Amino acid sequence: MIAKPLRSWAAPLAAAAVTATLALVDLPQAHAQRSFEEAIFGRPVGFQPAHEARVRSTTNRHAAYSQEPGLIEEVPTSRRRGTPVREVASEEIIYEDGFEGGAYEEDCADCSGHCPPNVGRMFWARGEYLYWWTKGMDVPPLVTTSTAGGTGALGAAGTNVVFGDDLINNDGRSGAKFTLGWELFTSTPSSFEISYFGLDKEEASFSLDTPANTTVGRPFFNINPDTGIARQDAVIVSQPTNFSGAVHVDATTELNGGEALLRWTMCEATCSNTEMLLGYRFLRLDDSIHIRQDTRAESTAGGLVVGTTINLFDLIESENEFHGIEFGTASKHYRGRWTLETLAKLAIGSTRSTTTIGGNTTTSVPAVSSANSNGGLLSQDSNIGTHEYDSFTVVPELGLSLKYDITSCLQASLGYSFLYWSKVGRAGEQIDTDVNLTQQPPGPTTGDLRPIFPEASNDFWAQGINAGLEWTF
Repeated sequence: MIAKPLRSWAAPLAAAAVTATLALVDLPQAHAQRSFEEAIFGRPVGFQPAHEARVRSTTNRHAAYSQEPGLIEEVPTSRRRGTPVREVASEEIIYEDGFEGGAYEEDCADCSGHCPPNVGRMFWARGEYLYWWTKGMDVPPLVTTSTAGGTGALGAAGTNVVFGDDLINNDGRSGAKFTLGWELFTSTPSSFEISYFGLDKEEASFSLDTPANTTVGRPFFNINPDTGIARQDAVIVSQPTNFSGAVHVDATTELNGGEALLRWTMCEATCSNTEMLLGYRFLRLDDSIHIRQDTRAESTAGGLVVGTTINLFDLIESENEFHGIEFGTASKHYRGRWTLETLAKLAIGSTRSTTTIGGNTTTSVPAVSSANSNGGLLSQDSNIGTHEYDSFTVVPELGLSLKYDITSCLQASLGYSFLYWSKVGRAGEQIDTDVNLTQQPPGPTTGDLRPIFPEASNDFWAQGINAGLEWTF
């Protein structure tokens, strides 16, 4: 019980004695005070622990007062977390913070100040793990099955769609996001930040190879059949006794993007602050659908020589690139080590959608050379090529994250993000299932030129969970 009062008196008395002694030998008093406090207390002169009183001035700046008269730190209220504050009458860097040796003072939990770390926030790097879901790609019916004597045409008795006529590539998948930022040290607290994110490629695959007692077909609408009127039809892939064969479908989706943002503090209260955001946003969405068919004639059905093989493919690829100006706000609310951040951004710009359609058919007859022709089934001369169009689009994003200061330099976060893209061209939506087969050799081409490039567009979204670490240095 006696030791505590003695210790509380000993430090001021010792400080006064050392200061007076050094003054006699003509040493600056500020140097004496700094050297003594650093030696005895292990902290820079004027260091302000979290539990010491803080008051707000009428000039929108607040002063942190130590227990020693005359040591007043003037601290801007509109500054980023953890930036150093300076004494008005000295160049000695001090920190308004709640960390003592890498941990918060217990008295800081009431948020009398928002307790930023005790290091200057010069640069920061953040890495995040993403698990996101995206809106699926709509594709028409691409593969059907029917009974042994069936045709595989849509609407025919016994026909079932086994791939397509649905959304694909809409499952959750992993990704990553990386952010690097630095302070700009302007008159208004501001910073510059760049980021990049990407999701793993999502793939949907389907294969079917000569199932027993089943006809496999590739459906389309035949606008110019050899006989009769335009109707639902199908190219036979395999059929018992007549054809053997296989069909393979591979569909992929990829999403990535980046930002370059200027952030500046608009207002700051004791336990919160709001930043304005302005910059540039980039997004890219790629889709592809590759259909491969291999068929062998096992009889003379259809007028083919036994052993004739038909190998064909259709390829539809789409690329969507968005470039635009982005603005928004980010608000942070502090409570001890915890930070709750809300984010709202809107990008306005242009999306260029590029679709490439290609195909080829190789027919090989025994004892006769092979013949190649341009186009498969859903790719013909009428739609093969590269097609581009531009659209005015908007890309809003909302985010919510909860952060925790592990140390004065390391912060963990867990959050949710929702991203919306108003107009994109997906590969599955660029497939026209109306086909005029007279474009294939030997011709001649009669009737309407189909399929065409439909220039279809739709909206797109991505949402998911983010978990990351941020290092400040």
